[in-house]
Amino acid sequence: GMGLAVGRYGRIVRTEDGGKTWTNIPSPTTVHLHGLSMNEANTHSGSEFYDALQESTAWAVGDGGTILQTDDRGLTWRDITNDVISSLGTNSLKTSQRLTDISLRAVKHHKLDKEVQILSGGTTVARSVIIVGDHNSILRYDPCAIESDGTCYEQSYKWIDMSTNLFEDYYGDLYDVHLF
Repeated sequence: GMGLAVGRYGRIVRTEDGGKTWTNIPSPTTVHLHGLSMNEANTHSGSEFYDALQESTAWAVGDGGTILQTDDRGLTWRDITNDVISSLGTNSLKTSQRLTDISLRAVKHHKLDKEVQILSGGTTVARSVIIVGDHNSILRYDPCAIESDGTCYEQSYKWIDMSTNLFEDYYGDLYDVHLF
């Protein structure tokens, strides 16, 4: 089975043989990465099991509000932090923290039973993503914010700041999230 691990200084490693051997993957960042989301469908991969219809997208998160994304099962990664900030319309979260000043700790995602109509043409699988981190930070990716007759339409503002201001919780760092 296939697997990925992330860590210090942006390190990303990948296995295709159930963890017997690992390969370093070039990373677009040098910040510490804390969390990784890879849909369960990815675990049934490896060259002999590759199915183009299986999930190929994964996310990694880390310090400085860093958010990375891959669309090829972790072979290549891109930093989408600035895209997320553009989608949010600001670098400041509801908690008065700047996204680029906090550590994101965990990310989880799952495929939805919908397809998204892409502005440039065609469709892609709809995925729901939740990211959590320091200072009660919660970001949600909603690809179906605009829906008509059961069809999702791609839009510019897909990331939503769901952060909370829980004043009774001075140490409001969130370390993990699970979707079910």
